Amino acid sequence: MFALRFVIPRGLQSAGDLLSAASRPISRERKWADHPARRITAESAYGCLVNHPFAVGNKRMALAAMATFLEMSGFTWTCGEVEETAMVLRAAAGEMQEDEWEAWVVRNVGKRE
Repeated sequence: MFALRFVIPRGLQSAGDLLSAASRPISRERKWADHPARRITAESAYGCLVNHPFAVGNKRMALAAMATFLEMSGFTWTCGEVEETAMVLRAAAGEMQEDEWEAWVVRNVGKRE
């Protein structure tokens, strides 16, 4: 919240859309009995992809935030670059539903050793 209120970067197109993407997992009434960190990560990244809160770099930011959150939560991102690029482009273009995106993310997350 501090960053949204006081340190709004030049490239931020809409603070509201960024806040919406970040709070997406919290506002959804779903239970994550299995893989909660993976599903929360997937929903936040999807929100960034479809809300377009930044003037440029929404796809890069979604992937960077997702990888960072997973790493901080003790997971690794196991997807290859070619598949990752194709899936991100599909999601950003609206060619993929959130459930499909979430299932793909969950499949491509591994536990850090």
